[in-house]
Amino acid sequence: MGPTIAIVAMVAGTAMSMMGQIAQGQQQKRQYEYNAQIAAINAQEGLNRANETARRQRLELNRMKGTQKTRAAAAGVRVGEGSPLYIDMETEQEGAYQISLTKRAGQVEYAIGQSQAANFRSQGSAAATAGFMGAGASLLSGASSTYMSGKTLKVW
Repeated sequence: MGPTIAIVAMVAGTAMSMMGQIAQGQQQKRQYEYNAQIAAINAQEGLNRANETARRQRLELNRMKGTQKTRAAAAGVRVGEGSPLYIDMETEQEGAYQISLTKRAGQVEYAIGQSQAANFRSQGSAAATAGFMGAGASLLSGASSTYMSGKTLKVW
């Protein structure tokens, strides 16, 4: 009965090792998925912040242009022509450029965050696969050891 117990213990040990490998891979996958969700949320928040900043920049630009026109008109200058028109166009062009930079920065932050999220998901899949591969390796190693021990103990 002694050799049989040793063989059963080896089989049980192999099974426990396999379960541990799979559980570890699944836990790592869950952690990577959580990290991916956080990266995606942060990416969206970055884009939202940039869009809100661009909206505020547009409001400030419109206020500035309105102030310029009001001051020019109060000084008796014809607003829609000559230098005042040129100043208005320059102000609009520079403001629009700054707004586009803000939006672009938000888009870049979003793209980076989405890329990080995809990378985390890929790592999670790899971790799960590694868990199953480790379990398979444990099975093969355990089966080999069990067979050799059974042969040595003349169980088979």
